[in-house]
Amino acid sequence: MQDSIQTTGGVLHPSDIEFINTCICEVFGCRPEDITELQPLQKGLSNSVLSFRFNGGKYVFRYPGLGSEMLIDRGRESIVQKQIEEAGVDTSLVAMSVRYGWRISRFVQTRSFQYHDVNDMVRGILQIRKLHSSKPKVRWEFDIKEKWESIRDMTPADKYGENFADFPEFKEIKERI
Repeated sequence: MQDSIQTTGGVLHPSDIEFINTCICEVFGCRPEDITELQPLQKGLSNSVLSFRFNGGKYVFRYPGLGSEMLIDRGRESIVQKQIEEAGVDTSLVAMSVRYGWRISRFVQTRSFQYHDVNDMVRGILQIRKLHSSKPKVRWEFDIKEKWESIRDMTPADKYGENFADFPEFKEIKERI
């Protein structure tokens, strides 16, 4: 059994790692020893996000962090995920648990979105258009400004906004929005 793993979402203890291995094994029908290179990706604020290898493929496991249930309604997330998959916007999902909040996806090599790069802006807009043209339907309202303000109010200043070192363009983008 692997020792604790430090992630940006917190420390995963051996019991957490055992749970993660159990979930992966149930999805893939494998044994824990078939899972290799379980390691943190160091992305995300409230979740622990790990990559792992299985049967020649690389995957990502999202383990919900403390308080994530206040930010995300996992039932709604699964409905939206199905619609964005059907629209061809994100087809990386392998499995997810609404009850426990974990998710397994195929690993997709990415880089940070560059807000001042015209190519990134065009690709982003094309993805948004692809989603909007698919006309996804849900039975609830989603006010992005209200949600953003709610998350901002719950997040420590050093992890969000002008005080967050990883997002130096925050103030400029906020003013443009």
